[in-house]
Parts: sequence; C-alpha cells; structure tokens
Amino acid sequence: MQAAANREILYDSAWISWERIAAGEAGAWIQQIKFYDRWLFLVTDEAGRNFRERAGDEACYRLIEEAFPVTGLVGNRRKGAIEIIEAASKITI
Repeated sequence: MQAAANREILYDSAWISWERIAAGEAGAWIQQIKFYDRWLFLVTDEAGRNFRERAGDEACYRLIEEAFPVTGLVGNRRKGAIEIIEAASKITI
C-alpha cells in the first residue's frame, strides 16, 4: 500500500486500479475504482462500511463531486455512487 497526500493506492495493475482518497468530511473516504474504460466512485467510512447508510445518497454525491468535479458533468448517479463509462472519451470533451 502506497500513501501520499491523503491518497492510498490499494491495488494497481494494467487492468484495475483502486485508490482511496480522504474526503472533505471527517472519517469519509472516496473509493476510486478504475476498470478499463469505467470508473466507479463510492464513499465509505474509515472501516470500509458504506457511508451512504449513515449520510444518504446526496451527501455521497456531494463529496465525490467536490473531489472530482468531472463526475458531476459526465457521471451516472446511482445509490450513492457515481460511475463513468468510457471515461477517456468523456473526460477529453
């Protein structure tokens, strides 16, 4: 595990990347999972439990969009998580 500036790389390979980034709220972490051309962002607490159960969907969306503003433009919201499909083509717009 590698850590730098409130970011931890939990897994990294040619196909999958998983990082967690400290969110703006105490005890909240944004899990950023990249798989080929898909990115998934979800929020957990420090123990890895679903933050959505404690704070609700809108709080999760707000934390993700504050840390990654592009998710508000091209992301698909669902149950407290945001997914970007075909990330490379959408982010270069």
